Amino acid sequence: MSIKLNLNKSMDTLNPSYLFNQWTKYVKNNKTGYFMLSNALETYLPFIKSAAMNLYIFYAIHAKNEEGCSYYSNETIARKLNVSVKTISNWNKVLQDVGLIARTPNPNNSSTTYMLPLSDFEINVSSASDQDFKRLSSYLNQEGYGSKKYILFYIADTQKMYKYFPFTKEYVLSEGKISRNIYLYNEPKQYLTSINTDIKGFGWYVDSENEFVLVWKPTNKSENNPKNRLEIIKQLDSQEAIESFQANYPKLSLSKK
Repeated sequence: MSIKLNLNKSMDTLNPSYLFNQWTKYVKNNKTGYFMLSNALETYLPFIKSAAMNLYIFYAIHAKNEEGCSYYSNETIARKLNVSVKTISNWNKVLQDVGLIARTPNPNNSSTTYMLPLSDFEINVSSASDQDFKRLSSYLNQEGYGSKKYILFYIADTQKMYKYFPFTKEYVLSEGKISRNIYLYNEPKQYLTSINTDIKGFGWYVDSENEFVLVWKPTNKSENNPKNRLEIIKQLDSQEAIESFQANYPKLSLSKK
């Protein structure tokens, strides 16, 4: 099951909670590993000296399930974890630098802490209006996600087209960098009348607008799922990758209905 964009509610307010909510839906729907923490673990946190990860576990315990946000002040957390307020401030910076949390200031000099998505995921915007799509794209840009050129992905056996819009944010660290990708996608009403039924696996063609189209014929129905499609799209993250794909897979001659 794919993730559906809830425009009536989720699009009303765009903030890190929206991204966390969409990510958790993707993780649950695709049976990807996801951790659950017992509230009782809080009792042990003062005794587990695991630096900033100690604070992250605290946030995980207290975050709202569907939004991933909490409202504890640094002073309160410091008392609960038996450390100084300065230590909590330092740990927050570490977690922010690696992309585990985001923090937004509140009028009362406190902050809201948001847990961020831990893996790449997709958001189905097929039912979104052009205005809502632009609004969501602008929000991702505002949050530091750079947009890339869209990719057209055609599934041969179901004759369904997907249009993926990649957004990427990089967290640069002294040890290297962490990239987080969010893919918006819709399902354009495009079908093909002529297809090489002998194709096995992958192929490609150039459409009437001179756009590259990735073609995939899965070996079975269960193979065609959101998780696998996303893994395929992620590998074509540059023009160089697309050119390498074109050099290694057959070019197809296809026509639209």
